Amino acid sequence: MRSSYRYLRIHLFLFCCGMAGFLGVNALVDPEGRFSFLTHPQFNQEKTELMESGGRTSKARALVNGAYDTVILGSSRTENGINPQHEALAGKHAYNAALSGSNFYETYQVFAFARRHTKLSTVLVGLDFLLFSSKRDVAGDFSDSGFAGRPPWLSDLHYLASPQTFWSSWTTLQKNRSGEHALYTDRGMRDRTRMYDPANVNHRDLFIKILTRDFLVSQKTYGGFVYGRDRVELLRTLIAECRSDGIALYLFIPPSHARDLEALRALGLYPLFEQWKRELTQIVAEANLPQGAGQPITLWDFSGYSSITTEDVPAADEKGKAMQWYWESSHFKKATGDLVLDRLFNYEHASRSLPEDFGVSLSPQKIEAHLAWERDQQRRYRETHPHEVAEVEALVRITSRFRATPARYSAQVASGGVQLSQPAAH
Repeated sequence: MRSSYRYLRIHLFLFCCGMAGFLGVNALVDPEGRFSFLTHPQFNQEKTELMESGGRTSKARALVNGAYDTVILGSSRTENGINPQHEALAGKHAYNAALSGSNFYETYQVFAFARRHTKLSTVLVGLDFLLFSSKRDVAGDFSDSGFAGRPPWLSDLHYLASPQTFWSSWTTLQKNRSGEHALYTDRGMRDRTRMYDPANVNHRDLFIKILTRDFLVSQKTYGGFVYGRDRVELLRTLIAECRSDGIALYLFIPPSHARDLEALRALGLYPLFEQWKRELTQIVAEANLPQGAGQPITLWDFSGYSSITTEDVPAADEKGKAMQWYWESSHFKKATGDLVLDRLFNYEHASRSLPEDFGVSLSPQKIEAHLAWERDQQRRYRETHPHEVAEVEALVRITSRFRATPARYSAQVASGGVQLSQPAAH
């Protein structure tokens, strides 16, 4: 009996030592930079795994601790391409709180959180079509973040005791030893120049992989798109709350590449895409109706066929040939985002030229003419880039068994979208 008791004590001691070591490693390496007990080069200085769990917890903490007055919201396109330290934002303390793989429910929750915890004066929102798909629920570590109302102490406890944090700690150590840099700036923007070696970038390969793997196949993107008008109503709420607080609001539809638009067309989603633009335009126009409601809100559309979005994609054998405006069909570069901000804030930079066809303000009076012009530009693109169109259509065909049918999308257009309830904040 005594030997059994001793055996149990030894195992309990070893377990406690193991847990202490486990927690100690997570606390000292601190892959998300929550505690900063120890920061050292080639150990944990570069937080390479900062957003690996989804970025929701890290960005919520940053908003609380950073005293920001300007917040940038949206999806990964905005997160990758919109610089919170752009010259037009000089004098503002801006943070890029856009979230990869998000939906507009999450976007609204980030806004509401920032509204409670910061003194917001300016909000920029990148309105991606995919933010309004009801197939997208909350993602990543949302449920463990302040955006979902999680108390910081409980989130930290989960962080310290998580096997995922231990794995991230190990990866952080390995990457710091090999000289890798964190992919995110201290203002929340993802810097993809730290991800790719320019000499080895194959843009054609990236365009194909992103379109097939992330857009044509996934049920959470174009592969199973379901238009949730409840998400559109959340935009109406966000606008009203900005109005009531006197917050300057800038709305824009980000510029995906023309190949992305060709995928929408080939999938039968383009009419729904146009309907979505009409509804956004109407919501903004209604918000501008009350007299003396503050600065008028303008909805800018950068998503059409322009001299920027129709940039030629290098051939497969042109490895290392850099594109100026895009990484792949979904994500644009900081240089493109700088032009977006130049247009939003009417900012002129001596070393940048803003093309006249990049960025159109939408209003009920000219929305139909604008959509007709875009369809005409689409026809021109198909005539001038037949090889690109053929490649996108071929990719659509070979991935067809993984998707909803075009008839389903047509039904969504006819019904005006699908009304669904808001997802629960887990």
